[in-house]
Amino acid sequence: MTGPAWCEISAAEESLVQQLQAAVAQDVQASSSLQAFCTRSCCIRYLRARSWNVPKATKMLKETLAWRTSYKPEQIRWEDVAAEAADGKMWVLEHPDKEGRPVVLMRPRNDTSHNNEARIRHLVYTLEQASRLADEWGTGDGKMAWLVDFVGYTRKNAPPIRVALHTLHVLQNHYPERLGKAVSYIPPLIFDLMWRAVSPFIDPVTHKKLVFLNKKAAAAGALELPFVRGHAVGHLADHFDLQHLDDTLEGAVPLAQAFNIAQLEQRYRAADAAVDRQLLAQTQGVPGAAAMPAAPAAAPVPAGATAAAGLHPQGEEEAPSPGVSESSLGDERSASVATGSASVPSMRSTLEGDSGRATPAGITGAMGTLRVDA
Repeated sequence: MTGPAWCEISAAEESLVQQLQAAVAQDVQASSSLQAFCTRSCCIRYLRARSWNVPKATKMLKETLAWRTSYKPEQIRWEDVAAEAADGKMWVLEHPDKEGRPVVLMRPRNDTSHNNEARIRHLVYTLEQASRLADEWGTGDGKMAWLVDFVGYTRKNAPPIRVALHTLHVLQNHYPERLGKAVSYIPPLIFDLMWRAVSPFIDPVTHKKLVFLNKKAAAAGALELPFVRGHAVGHLADHFDLQHLDDTLEGAVPLAQAFNIAQLEQRYRAADAAVDRQLLAQTQGVPGAAAMPAAPAAAPVPAGATAAAGLHPQGEEEAPSPGVSESSLGDERSASVATGSASVPSMRSTLEGDSGRATPAGITGAMGTLRVDA
């Protein structure tokens, strides 16, 4: 089976992929955009996120397909997020990290938005951009890296806690196996308050992907803060090529060049056009369009094959997710949010009405985005 190295799986695992494809085939055939999304590699991600348990992966993927049908993330375009992107709080860098992953750079100090719904839309658009690059570049593992620049982080630029929790909900349910690592650059002591609030929602596997970076001039062990214990501590140069980072991050690029809104718009519009072409090709049935083929009849897994492959047995009851619970999203959430199929109107009812900016929430897309791998 051709594809990136991370998609090379055993025969037993391939059989489970076929079972998952068969289980969601009817859902996927509902639209060309779902066919473009639900590729073999997509199925592998969802199975890995659920330890190769087909019923659990099916439930998770079906919820994502329902969410994508209602929210339509593939239809978000630059003009829909331009106002949110203009303050430079979050964007995808042009160059990958040292492991070939696309890098999402976030600067909470630049967040000037008061529109929670627009915040989430911008986040989803950024995730879509980074996910496509992770697949297209083919040099990494299909995942992205997050670089959170905490310089200037204060209570004033912390969003409402409900936004952070909803961010977790979207990421852990609809972008599994997409986080390669999350790098926090010079997190302040106040970050410990947010860490205490958010850390219970972070999966143990994701905990291992957290990296805390100190200033280059200081010793690695000098970053003595409570939340750092048990996590990697190092420097930016360990993970990123400094010639591609701006000078506020110890890099060689002047900040004005690193974040140029006109150039960012040009890059994003080019990516939007590529998506439009892909969706048009998918609709017209052009050969070579990225789509999940009609699901073949799933080959039965030989007795004992699941255990031999180190896979979890099928049909066991779904365990409660350590991520965001439905009740944590607010009593006024709609039924579609509760089922993971949040639409823009339902997100509005969930997110609006938040007064004040709760300090424990941290930043949208900082620790609130670390539970990407369910």
